[in-house]
Amino acid sequence: MAQIQNPNVKTLFHLVPANSLAEEALRHPDNQRFVSLSAARRPGLEVGFHVPPFSRGHVITRLGRNTDLILRESFSAVHLAFEIHPETLLVMLSVRTKHGSSVTVAPLVDAESEPQNITGDCAIIYGQVYHLTIASYLFKLVWREVPTANTAADCLKKLAHEGYQESLLRLENVRSRDISVPETLWPNSWYMTRLQSSKTAVVAEAKGGRTFIGEGAFGKVYRTVDQTSGNYFAVKVVDLRSQGGNIELARAALHREIKILERVSHHNIIECLGSRDFHTDNPLIFMPLRPGCLESLVKAKGASASLCEQVMAQMLRALDYLASQNLCHRDVKPPNILYEILDQDKYRFQLADFGVANHFHQAHTFCGTPIYQAPELYGALYGNYPQTPKMDVWSLFATIAHIYPMFDFPPRNVTRYEQVKRAVEAAAAGAPRFEPMARANPTHRASAAQMLVKFYGGEGLTTPRANIPDLAPAIPDPAPVAARAAPAPARPPLRLVEYPPHRRQPHPTDVQQPFVQALRQQRDGIAKRAPAAAPQARPASRRPQERERLEAQLLPPPRYTANEPQGKTGTEAVPRSLAALPPVGAEDVEGPRMPGMFPV
Repeated sequence: MAQIQNPNVKTLFHLVPANSLAEEALRHPDNQRFVSLSAARRPGLEVGFHVPPFSRGHVITRLGRNTDLILRESFSAVHLAFEIHPETLLVMLSVRTKHGSSVTVAPLVDAESEPQNITGDCAIIYGQVYHLTIASYLFKLVWREVPTANTAADCLKKLAHEGYQESLLRLENVRSRDISVPETLWPNSWYMTRLQSSKTAVVAEAKGGRTFIGEGAFGKVYRTVDQTSGNYFAVKVVDLRSQGGNIELARAALHREIKILERVSHHNIIECLGSRDFHTDNPLIFMPLRPGCLESLVKAKGASASLCEQVMAQMLRALDYLASQNLCHRDVKPPNILYEILDQDKYRFQLADFGVANHFHQAHTFCGTPIYQAPELYGALYGNYPQTPKMDVWSLFATIAHIYPMFDFPPRNVTRYEQVKRAVEAAAAGAPRFEPMARANPTHRASAAQMLVKFYGGEGLTTPRANIPDLAPAIPDPAPVAARAAPAPARPPLRLVEYPPHRRQPHPTDVQQPFVQALRQQRDGIAKRAPAAAPQARPASRRPQERERLEAQLLPPPRYTANEPQGKTGTEAVPRSLAALPPVGAEDVEGPRMPGMFPV
């Protein structure tokens, strides 16, 4: 092997051999010009934008049986490729062979912990050392040495970005027939700028990729990297001990927030990408990374009428969706509205932080930020109305009044909620279009669906139009209880009006029907009939011979048993039941009667 040379200035990292087969790869004639001294003071294969013979844009270097760096024992002509993520500028390992399990990566976080193998595509964190397995080849990925003025990760990222820009410039001057790998063969979709939300955890945090963003009362927020796609996302590390009170109650409230976020799915509500470590005092919540919140956006660029219009329309859609799910957010305010830049002065706003959200039938606690709270939370003063999704409509108008400089809100030196309420109503008086959102009586206050129908043509509605009543006219709100306690002024005494006595006129029926007068003369008003006489006994038949003749015709001949003597005649042969029959009258017998001739 020739004398080991110093690395090329465009080299990002080296693949240092860790077995004999990898040593042979260094001695391959086509690879020797890319062998140089690594930061581990051992020779290794250079990986950088200078290795490919042609520029391929985002592709840094490919390895395989017939590609930039030759591996004779590889399964495919192009086994894998190192690429750069165009959005996050992270180095990505992209498996090109159909034998995806033949490529594994194991990050070495520290000497004591055991390496965790990652199979297939993954992100390579700047400055992190890895063990790399490619079929039967074993390498150690070692980043190049950089100056110590800045952090190693920042220097390496800057070097990768410079190589990427140069590669794009060279690609513009290359004819399409000279590009060896068509763009249509790119197997991955890691260049997507937005993570796809899901009800299960679809992100895996890359070790060593966290960057601190900020902190609050709940804990800290970090920017981290998805191990597979290379996209950035946010991880919220919740400190349950800092919540105060019972840790298990805080854990249950956090669990309710996670379940609500997993249940809802709307374009203007932040997604939940998963959670982890719920059994500890520092559970993790994974969410998409956004540039900031509405509060920081207004501080940086100010609040224009166009911006307020975008916030109002998009948040009304989110609140209408929550109302259709019977949910109350109960803490709508500028810090809880995140934004994403779509175009120049065009944003997508998303409602976040569902820590106090609940089903409106179960919403009874006092919560929220005072200057954005609805009057329903002060029920003793304003009518004891239940908490409903209309609370969020009031809070949304207070949010717009806060960020827009035309309104003098919030009031200064606030000591009572009545001052906040009057300031919101004064702001609504200056904007008649949004006056229905700031009515203290929730019965007369507009819902999010009504506002969308009235002023936005129903765009973005979730509630069916048939279920949306017309917007009620403005009705004066009831005064506070303290003001209504004052006694009412005395009324003048009522003046009695006397009318002449009314004389009853005779009814015409009294003249036309004389028998009515006779009935009224009775004591009880009804003429009683005399009781009917008891029926007289029927006289005995005067023709007894008719009865005997009838019995002879109707009755069958008598049957004799072995115990009875034969030859009996007369009444002795007649059954006792017939002998007990009453005599038949002459008037009842006019001729022979057949069975079934008359009803019994």
